[in-house]
Amino acid sequence: MTRSGWDNWPARFWGAQLILNFLSPKFFSLHVIGMALGIIGLMLLAIVGFIASAFTRDRLAAAFFVPYAAWVSFALALNAAIWRLSLSLSIGFKFIPVGCGRSVASIDRRHLFRRTGTPTVGR
Repeated sequence: MTRSGWDNWPARFWGAQLILNFLSPKFFSLHVIGMALGIIGLMLLAIVGFIASAFTRDRLAAAFFVPYAAWVSFALALNAAIWRLSLSLSIGFKFIPVGCGRSVASIDRRHLFRRTGTPTVGR
């Protein structure tokens, strides 16, 4: 393999993350959170691949991508939480954090409704 152009792995990973970075806002504007989550996951893989492949050739370039990987990891975690909450709202689950003495997913919502059928706060 030569070290110029698309013949090397760092350039391929860099190009892949650039294309995926261009595509991700399209899915967010269409409110397709699951697909956007997949795109961000692939983008994180491309970024980590760039860091790993560029580290032996250009450590400075690899070091500059580390904060970018951290930022995309945070965005991935945030979007996964949003996707999980939107999924739970669409199927009627409510998620309770672990450690509250209850299970993670609970379907029992009878305590939220009075006899009129309207949601109540508290109790």
